[in-house]
Amino acid sequence: MVFHRAAKIGSLVNPQLDDFRRIMFNPAMYTTWERLMVGTGLQNNQLFPGLLGSLVIASLVGLYNAGQSFLSAGGADASGSGGVDFVGSSGKQTTVKTSRNRSSNQQ
Repeated sequence: MVFHRAAKIGSLVNPQLDDFRRIMFNPAMYTTWERLMVGTGLQNNQLFPGLLGSLVIASLVGLYNAGQSFLSAGGADASGSGGVDFVGSSGKQTTVKTSRNRSSNQQ
């Protein structure tokens, strides 16, 4: 980068971006960003949206995997009476039924 602004200098025009500037003008951060730009051959306007897109996709995949493991672990059965497994200090596993639809089953 040709011009580096000091992180300690506040903005006179847009003080809401001061926290962002503290991070971006941290020497470790902009050195990593410069290495990423040089290594990929991309510019800021290409690299930043690609980075954000990959973070969004990774987050969605993580949420999908968490939802799948929740459902496969019995977090919600078809009957609506999901169970929660607990392992006590003795090592014995106990299943506790939740009372999600207990009132509708009693009627």
